[in-house]
Amino acid sequence: AFSSESTQHSTSTRGRCGLFGTVEYLVEEYDVDIHARDKSGRTALDVAERHGRTECASVLRELATTRPRIESSSD
Repeated sequence: AFSSESTQHSTSTRGRCGLFGTVEYLVEEYDVDIHARDKSGRTALDVAERHGRTECASVLRELATTRPRIESSSD
């Protein structure tokens, strides 16, 4: 099954953010919550910064300022 959160974090870790358009496309096409956190509480931006992916971090930082947080609903 497709998981936008896991793809987003995986992309940040593996350094596949060579182009702004790639990250922007994934975020827009799959309506990814750019503020999502993994099980350790890290966002994709946190992961990109930790792994020294400065270009990716810059793209994620810019997208984070323009996209609203998606509130999770609880039952």
